[in-house]
Amino acid sequence: MPERQGWTIKKQNFRGKGFEIDLIAQKADTLSFVEVKLRKKPIKTNYEFFGLMSHQKRRALYRGSQSYILR
Repeated sequence: MPERQGWTIKKQNFRGKGFEIDLIAQKADTLSFVEVKLRKKPIKTNYEFFGLMSHQKRRALYRGSQSYILR
């Protein structure tokens, strides 16, 4: 649970036009935007890890984070 590690959940399923952010959490002065993924097999390399999100999804996450900060 994030709360046990000092994180506070600010928002779940934050949606807007063309984006959705699964979790927005804060710990001290750090704000984190989280995309939750479920994998059945373990990730073996960093390349596999960074390949989980498409370029479009990363752009949507960025747009969503900017939208949240501006609100």
